Amino acid sequence: MSDETILVTGAEEQRAQGVPEQWIQLSIDLYAVVRSGGLGTMTDDVRQVLGRAPRDFTDFVRDAARRGAWSR
Repeated sequence: MSDETILVTGAEEQRAQGVPEQWIQLSIDLYAVVRSGGLGTMTDDVRQVLGRAPRDFTDFVRDAARRGAWSR
């Protein structure tokens, strides 16, 4: 199945479920950016904003689960 087929089928399904057209277009545009590698560039933004090195997401999830983040 091609990317175009996936996008068209997904958009049709969303329309049939009453998803607003603006949201459908946003989804299509985001998919295109991700698929093209447009978000593949690494930056130093997290370090600059937080003033520390970024954490590994797996470690973050483990710590959050240990603290009961999803058991409330």
